[in-house]
Order: sequence, then structure tokens, then C-alpha cells
Amino acid sequence: MKQNELTVRYPWPNGENGYHIRVYDSAVDFAHRDFFEHRHADFEISCILRGKGLYRLRDGTVTLEAGDVFVFGSNQVHCITDNDPADPLLLFNIQFEPRMLWSPAIGLSRRACLPLFSGKCERLDRNSEFSRTVSSKIRDLRDESIRREAGYDVMIRAYLDEILTLLMRRSPLSAAVAERGARRETLAGMERALTYINAHLDSPMALGEIAAHCGFSRTYFSSLFSSLNGLTPWEYITLRRIDRSCELLLSTDLSVLEVAGRCGYENLSNFNRMFARTVGMSPSAYRKKKRNGKIGI
Repeated sequence: MKQNELTVRYPWPNGENGYHIRVYDSAVDFAHRDFFEHRHADFEISCILRGKGLYRLRDGTVTLEAGDVFVFGSNQVHCITDNDPADPLLLFNIQFEPRMLWSPAIGLSRRACLPLFSGKCERLDRNSEFSRTVSSKIRDLRDESIRREAGYDVMIRAYLDEILTLLMRRSPLSAAVAERGARRETLAGMERALTYINAHLDSPMALGEIAAHCGFSRTYFSSLFSSLNGLTPWEYITLRRIDRSCELLLSTDLSVLEVAGRCGYENLSNFNRMFARTVGMSPSAYRKKKRNGKIGI
């Protein structure tokens, strides 16, 4: 179950809608549950605060215990399926948009640590000095998100900047190589594409149309999008639409059909299928269990 949940939104310098950082505690209140393909469009860093359990991934399993730090890329399947009831599991999650690593609008580029978020799940060695340093910074960020004193949004961003910089220094890809990967104008074009996609999630979209909007060919756009964000344009669109549908299911009393229509789905069965594949249950079940506080992680 999510606790102390907070989403902080930061505008671009030009005043347009910007990017977000989402943080929350997850208290695991089950001994075992069935695996489902939980995934999302954001990158994620998780710190295990207490207990022991088991992450199931698409291609295997990973044990977890207090002190572990996990790094997940976008669209990476991960699901906690087992927990020792005698030692309750608590973890802190940080989710943020991939463009925090590459956007020229944010300023400091960290494209050098993109490889850490583009492969398989990465677990930092809990016994290493590096992991302990990262874990300490994550706990500082968590404290800011819970206390929420004046300027907490600035401090949350500052701590995440520090964590990402530490990860960048550890990356096998040097900063110099990363900087040659894409020109500023190219990255600005990708920004326009993301802005366009997020503004049209409720409407039909064509890949060629999105690519043309930012001045790229369809093939180049698809390749660049995947390399920067860790998932294809259509995977990103699907996950963002499902995210929006979750918000509408909880904040309104719209029918599932109406929610589907507002999230770009003209076919209800297709919406139900994609929702269940992403969230692990039907839209109706998600609304009921979430409102009753019965959804775990």
C-alpha cells in the first residue's frame, strides 16, 4: 500500500508544463501474491527500508532486503510477490521522467547514466560504500518529502540531482561519449515530441505525424526516442494513457467507457486489455481496491 505519496511538478524555464518527480513509501501487507507485469513510463529508484522479500522480473527473480537500492528503467517489468510477514517490508520509491537525464531545458545533462536505466534491473551492492552513500541521499530525500517544510520541492530536486550525479560517475559510459550522442537541437526536437504526445493522449496519433512535428523522419524519431527514454513511442503513449486513466478512475465517477474515451481508446475491450496488462487488474477492480486502500505494490 502506498503511503506518504507526493508528486512534485517543475516547470520548464519558458513557463510551459514541465516534468515531475513522484515519491512514496510502499508498505507490503501480503505474504504472497500472483505475479503481474507491473511497469511504467518513468525511471525508478527504490530503496528497501525494512524487511525482506522477492522481486519477480520478466526474466527471473531477485531477492531484496533492507539496505538494497534498485534501479529500474522505463517499461521494465517488476513485481514484489513475496514478503516475510514476520518482518514487514517497507520501501521508498522515486519515479521521474527519463528526460531528467537528457533534456537541455533542465541544464545539467546526465546522459552518461542512461545505460544504468536501459538494461536489466540493477541492484547496488548493499555492502559497498557507494551503495551506502546513495542510500543515505535517498533517505534524506524521503525525509524532505515527509516533512514538506518550506522549499521542500527545491530540496527534493537537489537530492535527486545528487543521486543521479553519483550514478552517472559510476556509469561505464563516459560523460564525454554521452555528450556526443545527440546535439542540443536534436534533444530540443525530442522535447517537442513529448510535449505533443502528452497534449494529445485523448486523441488518435500517428507516428509519422509526431515525427514531423519535431522535424524528424519516422525511422530516426523512433530510434532516438527509444535510446533516450528506454521504450518505444507506442509503449510510452500506452503507459501515459494508462496513467491518466488511473487518475480519472480515482478522481471522478466517470464510467470505464468514458474514461477509455478520454484516454484515446475508442475500443473498450482494447482499453480493458491494456489496463489489465499494465496494472494487473481490470479498471473497475482497480478503482474499487484503490479507493478501499487494498492495493499493494
